Amino acid sequence: MPSAAPQRLVLPDLAATHRLAQAVAARARRGDAILLEGALGAGKSEFARAFLRAAATDNALEVPSPTFTLVQSYETRLGPVHHFDLWRLDGPAALAELGWDEARDDIVLVEWPDRLGDLRPTGALTLRLALGEGEVREVAISGWEERSPITAGPAPATSASTCRDGGVKPGHDDETPDSRARSIRSFLAAHGYAAAQAAPLAQDASFRCYLRLTGGPRPAVLMDAPPPENVRPFLRIAAHLASIGLAVPEIIAADPNAGLVLEEDLGDALFSTVLSEATQAELFDAAVDSLIALQRAAPPPDLPIWGPLQMRDTALGTLFDWWWPARFGGPPPQTASDDVAAALTMMLAPLNDEPRGFVHRDWFAGNLLWLPNRAGICRVGVIDFQGAAIGHPAYDLVSLLQDARRDIPPALEDRALARYLAARPELEPRAFRAAYDVCATQRHLRVACQWVRLARRDDRPQYLAYGPRTWRLLQAALARPAAAPLAAALDRWIPPALRGNPPGLAA
Repeated sequence: MPSAAPQRLVLPDLAATHRLAQAVAARARRGDAILLEGALGAGKSEFARAFLRAAATDNALEVPSPTFTLVQSYETRLGPVHHFDLWRLDGPAALAELGWDEARDDIVLVEWPDRLGDLRPTGALTLRLALGEGEVREVAISGWEERSPITAGPAPATSASTCRDGGVKPGHDDETPDSRARSIRSFLAAHGYAAAQAAPLAQDASFRCYLRLTGGPRPAVLMDAPPPENVRPFLRIAAHLASIGLAVPEIIAADPNAGLVLEEDLGDALFSTVLSEATQAELFDAAVDSLIALQRAAPPPDLPIWGPLQMRDTALGTLFDWWWPARFGGPPPQTASDDVAAALTMMLAPLNDEPRGFVHRDWFAGNLLWLPNRAGICRVGVIDFQGAAIGHPAYDLVSLLQDARRDIPPALEDRALARYLAARPELEPRAFRAAYDVCATQRHLRVACQWVRLARRDDRPQYLAYGPRTWRLLQAALARPAAAPLAAALDRWIPPALRGNPPGLAA
């Protein structure tokens, strides 16, 4: 019997790719194979990331590219899911060493499935993605004809919540826009905000939207995060940070099952908007003091790890999956990727022997608010903490003092480092400074190449404006002794004259 013709969909934006991945996750079960075909930049990795987050019901789930490990495994509500990237596979016979046969009892998600040869599973769901104009992707879907049709969800104009940029908040498969709106109205009414006026705030990279509410019992912000978003990590970390005395938005009310959170409105005074030559010393002193208080407290249990392995893989992913193809027109030589991977491993290895603790991972001016009417460490409001992890304490200090988005005077960086180390005499200064340099080198390499990913994958070329500063920060970090292994490897493959935003990409 001939197979059915592929189902063809147009995905107008990144959110539609996410909704398609969520729809596939809603229909997946153990023993399934999901095969992702398409050229570099077609959206395979973005689909895989959204699928895994939906399967795990955790939108903050860290999903590093398995380009170098070839396979990453995850425990999810669907059972184990094994994410294979076979770009570097040395023939189908090598699959046995990766545990392919055992993985087939679970769900396998495979990029570059043409490398499977005769081992390509029958009955698989195959999605062939292709680039269109801008953010547009086209997908041809074949397989799973016996299951309910797969769609990319409702068109944006039908969503229940409108975001500041004109985008929308999609609901989940079982929820219509009208029912989502009713859920929101009922939630607000139950907590005294039935008559409140709502104005949209900036949205983050997830499906969350934020509405500023006025005219209720007190100023508040509504987080609208319908499933498969998961607000529980946010709530759990917010409670932890509040318990140790940090200023985070107070949770007024929450319905985790519905993905609705009513939280305190901390205002608009982000460090990024109030920093000046006159205020920077006071603000950075306060930010360092708050960071010290955060790191002195025992972290909550079950945070993900942000260690050498995760740091290496994320840097390799942005460098070789995005920057290198944009700069050189194709994938890197195997010898180049292996050489840089080994150098990163060597450079990051000392972090295994250093202290670990709570890491915000984006402790910089855009995620800190100035609250001068409060006292002590509560003068610093902290947001965007749902991606917190366990890592080296120097990482957040690097985020603050070597900010890719703004120039930090060297004297201010030195002052903040000295203040931090004076308050933490248990840390050996020379070893900490070496770890600081290692974290800086990894972060700047990852972020410099991440701007290319945001431009090419997400159609956000404005981030390329930060590229020159980030590459300058990387060059300075590579000159530090602790970064010598990576500096040597990059010199072998990417001469300094070639380091920067790829030609043809402009902010």
